[in-house]
Amino acid sequence: PRPKPKKPSPYASKVGRYSENVATRVVELDDKKQTSIKRNAESAKIIDEESDRLDPYLSKSGSGDKQAQNNDKGEGISTAVMTLMLRAKIDMLAGRSDAAIEKLERGLRIQPNNPDLWNKLAEAHFHGEDYTQAISMAKKSIRLSPKNNTSLIRNNWRLVSKASKKMGDMDAMKAAMRAENSL
Repeated sequence: PRPKPKKPSPYASKVGRYSENVATRVVELDDKKQTSIKRNAESAKIIDEESDRLDPYLSKSGSGDKQAQNNDKGEGISTAVMTLMLRAKIDMLAGRSDAAIEKLERGLRIQPNNPDLWNKLAEAHFHGEDYTQAISMAKKSIRLSPKNNTSLIRNNWRLVSKASKKMGDMDAMKAAMRAENSL
């Protein structure tokens, strides 16, 4: 019997379409109205790296299994949540923070104790200029993060600091900076 030809995953083609679409939109949404092939390529590279991190089995580099074994952030994250995180990242790059928040909240209904989801939700609220929510979500991510995940905790404190500064609360900003530097 002949082996069946391998069909490309329909999911992989959607990721490619999203990647190309968002990379083009990032250039079009640029405040200075500059269109640059370099900028377009950088945006596509960011999306590809994030999709590799979130779903290593679709990695374009072909080393998906190795990445899956080494990806300590990906352990315990369901495929549905990884997909939602990827789509939210794409929405954030395209400047659609409301759509990203929607997707991340759906992910939280699936895995409510995922500190990465809470961090991404905090970032989405920050970009949507809802600084109070951003601080709240970042602190929730800090509480849920394992103590050995200092990079995530540091990232959350940095976000709290930036949001506090935007709100004009300099005392909270300084406290967050001290907490970040103590790690």
